Amino acid sequence: MKGGVLAAGAVLLIIGFLIFWTGYSVVQQYSTSLGQLGLALSSEAQNQYQQAQLQVMIGGILAFIGFVVCIYGAAASPAGKQIRPVVVSKPVPTATPQEPPKAVQTILAICPQCKNRIPADAKFCSQCGADLRPKAT
Repeated sequence: MKGGVLAAGAVLLIIGFLIFWTGYSVVQQYSTSLGQLGLALSSEAQNQYQQAQLQVMIGGILAFIGFVVCIYGAAASPAGKQIRPVVVSKPVPTATPQEPPKAVQTILAICPQCKNRIPADAKFCSQCGADLRPKAT
C-alpha cells in the first residue's frame, strides 16, 4: 500500500510537471513575441495562449497534488502493520496490614510581638524576627 501511494504520487507529480512545462513554454513564446513586436494576437493565437495558460494552471495543481500524495505515501505506515503500544506487566505488590500513620502534632506558640504562629522551639519569630529566647534575669 505504501509503495502504491508513493508511486501514484510520483506519477502525478511527473505528469503535472510535464503539462506545466509545455504550457509554460508556449506562454513564454507568446509573451516574448508580443513584448518585442507590440502586435495584437489573432483569434487563433489568443486561443492557443489561453490554452497554454490553462495548461500551466492544471499542471501546477497536478504537480502539487502529486507532491502531497508522495509525502503522504512516504509517511504512511505499512498496510497490515498497525502501531500498537507495548504493554509491560509488572507484579503487583500484595497489601500487607500496616498501622495507620500517626498524626504529626506540631506544638505552636504565638509571637508576643506580631501574633504569628511559630514552632514552640523557635528562637526567633519567622515573621517579625523577634527574639523568643527566655530572658536571663
